[in-house]
Amino acid sequence: GPKGTTVRVENLFYNTPARLKFLKSDATELAACVEVVSKCAVANPRVRFTLRHGSGTLVQTSGSGDFGTVVAEVWGREVARALAPVDFYNGQARVRGFVSPPHFTKPTRALQWFMVNGRPVRSKTLQAALDQALRSLTPEKRFPVAVLNVEVDPARVDVNVSPTKSEVRFHMEGGVFDAVRRGVAAALIATGMVPH
Repeated sequence: GPKGTTVRVENLFYNTPARLKFLKSDATELAACVEVVSKCAVANPRVRFTLRHGSGTLVQTSGSGDFGTVVAEVWGREVARALAPVDFYNGQARVRGFVSPPHFTKPTRALQWFMVNGRPVRSKTLQAALDQALRSLTPEKRFPVAVLNVEVDPARVDVNVSPTKSEVRFHMEGGVFDAVRRGVAAALIATGMVPH
């Protein structure tokens, strides 16, 4: 819509949801909602997002258009400051975003967010490329924090892998894998983030 458009979603499940038996606890479902809105906010830094629940604000971004600023607004300034910028192009794919140094890792992949052409996705290829880039720098069985956007020709991406359109398959998987792996490794080395 035009600039300044406000979209409000209220009482979405005011009556029995169609798949009530599949719903988890309120806290778990709320966490899932926060994750979806947060990923959409990071994927669309020019759009201002506000997610409220009850009397509290759970997610709020400025819509400044700056990728780093939105990451800080969603994950917090302390996390954002620790991240190294990634910007790499190998002729087949461009990778932009941020990745944490080897000493700043998490026990799960919860803070590994991937986007393809600005759309939040899940991809085993991108996950494996990130793992391999870090494996050469640190042997720990921990996971880096990363938010990476892969820009690739839309005609070379298959988004019809899953019914929810949350997974993608690349026609030139090797090129995308290489771009992520080399881009992440180069970003960490360029900022001196190599373990002693």
